[in-house]
Amino acid sequence: RNALVSQWMAQVELDPTSLNAANRSCSFRALDAFDISIEWPENSEDLFITIDLMPSTGGELRKKRLERSMQMNAYVLETRGAAIGWDAARDMLVLSYRSAAETLTPQNLNDLVVNLIETAQYIADEIRFEADVVLQSQVNNHGDKWFEPIRA
Repeated sequence: RNALVSQWMAQVELDPTSLNAANRSCSFRALDAFDISIEWPENSEDLFITIDLMPSTGGELRKKRLERSMQMNAYVLETRGAAIGWDAARDMLVLSYRSAAETLTPQNLNDLVVNLIETAQYIADEIRFEADVVLQSQVNNHGDKWFEPIRA
C-alpha cells in the first residue's frame, strides 16, 4: 500500500513530505479548505480516506449540523458511498471512505480522492448554516452586550 500511495502521489505531483511511511499515512490539504488523510493501518487490508469537514461547534448549531449530517448519511446516497462521522476528541465532522487496497490502482485511488473532495464540498455547503454561525459567534463572544437597559 505504500507503493500504491507513493505512485498516486507522483501522479498528482503531491509533495513527498505528505507521506509518512512509518505511520502508514499521507496527509495533505485540498482546495485550501479540506485536510485529508489517507491511511493504511497495519492490521487491515483496507485503505481509509478521511476529510475534515468542519468543527461541529456548540449549542444549537451542533445539533443542526449533526442532524443534517445524519439525514445525508442515510443509505449513503447523498454522500456517494462515504460516511459522515464525528471525531468527538476534536469535535470535528469528518467524511470518510474505506476501500480494499488490493483492488486499487493509482488512477482508482485518484478517482476516490477526487470524488470524496467533491462530496465534501457539497456536504460542507449543506451543513455550514452560515447565519447560525454568525449568531453562535455573537452569543459566544458578545452575549453579555446583547441586552442593555433602556433609560426612560
